[in-house]
Amino acid sequence: MDHFIIEPNQFIALTEDPEILINHYPGTDPDNVLYVEDLPSFNDDKGNVFIADEYGKQLDFFHYSDKYHSDFLQDTEGVSLERISYDGPSDNPNNWQSAASTAGFTTPGKVNSQFFQGNTAGDVVTVDPQVFDPGNNGFYDFTTIKCRFPSSGNMANIQILDATGRRIRTIVSHKSIGTEEDFKWEGINEQGQEVRMGPYIVFVEIYISSGARNIYRRKVVVGNRF
Repeated sequence: MDHFIIEPNQFIALTEDPEILINHYPGTDPDNVLYVEDLPSFNDDKGNVFIADEYGKQLDFFHYSDKYHSDFLQDTEGVSLERISYDGPSDNPNNWQSAASTAGFTTPGKVNSQFFQGNTAGDVVTVDPQVFDPGNNGFYDFTTIKCRFPSSGNMANIQILDATGRRIRTIVSHKSIGTEEDFKWEGINEQGQEVRMGPYIVFVEIYISSGARNIYRRKVVVGNRF
């Protein structure tokens, strides 16, 4: 097939063997599976993927690594990395997450199980969702700290605090960040252990070279889907 048009909001899985893919992942819509004669091989530990136009101009790029997978997974073999938001940059580890176990760890020809489109409502710092349930079960497994600044040159400290103000997790420490940045928290502490259910505070400190400093505090709840 020389030409194939992907319609808006359509999802396509590319494969060299549609029959094996459809049989291996029940529920896959055959109409959303496209046979490709020769796909490049992809190492599952790390690699680069890019999309180019017919003239070879690069349109999109992603450097992937198995380190981007959820810390809750002991074995990432056969687990897909899924893009969280189409609005976020492709080449950003915080915009990728392991596919949910409830989706069979992959969603060929379907919307990503970890897809989430939040609404920042113009605020500088937002947390979306405000209630999440860690554990890679497909029910808001993580929360995203969204930072949207009117100017560049920002340095940031981002920490997760418990209800008593104790530091639970450092997300960013004295790091230069862009005008639009997303940071992911999966509900784990500094030791890589899942935190207890309950309320937490996302503490964001932003400062610039002139000495100006702003503090943002946002509430987030580690809960349970039941």
